[in-house]
Amino acid sequence: MEEEKDKLYTAAIKSRDVLFQANTVFPFILFPDTISLDREQLTIVHRPFFRMAKITAIRIKDILNAEVDVGPFFGSLKVATRYFAGTDNQFAGADTSEKINTPPTINFLWRHDATKLHSLLQGYIIASQKGIDCADVPKEELIMLLRELGQTEATAP
Repeated sequence: MEEEKDKLYTAAIKSRDVLFQANTVFPFILFPDTISLDREQLTIVHRPFFRMAKITAIRIKDILNAEVDVGPFFGSLKVATRYFAGTDNQFAGADTSEKINTPPTINFLWRHDATKLHSLLQGYIIASQKGIDCADVPKEELIMLLRELGQTEATAP
C-alpha cells in the first residue's frame, strides 16, 4: 500500500514538469491563448474574453499526430487525438461550417515556438508508440531527446 502511495506522489510531482509553454501573439489574439506541454499532457487554454477560458487537456498517449503550419513570422498547431477526429457535423442542418469533434488548434504562435512544440510532440508520439517510458529521464535531457527524435528537416533550427 505504501509503495503505491509513493508511486502516486512521484507521478504527481513529475507530471508538473513543464517541458514547454507558449502564448499566442497579443495584437492578433486580443486575449492570448496558452499552450503547455508537461510529462503527462498537452494543455491548451483558449481565452475568448477577459477572465474566461476553455481548457482542453489531452493525455500524451491519446495524441495521434501534430500538424504545424508556419509562415514567415507565425505558426499554428493542430493536434489530432483519439477523441478529436476532425469530422464535419453531418447533422448541423443548413450550416455545414459548424464542426463538432474538431481537433484542438492554436493559432498565432511565434514561428519558433510552433516548430519547437511540434518537434517535442512528434518526439513524444514516437516514444509513446515505441513503448518508451520517459518518466525517469531528467527534464532538460528529456526536452533535448524528444526534440531530436521529433525533428524533421523542416523544423530543424
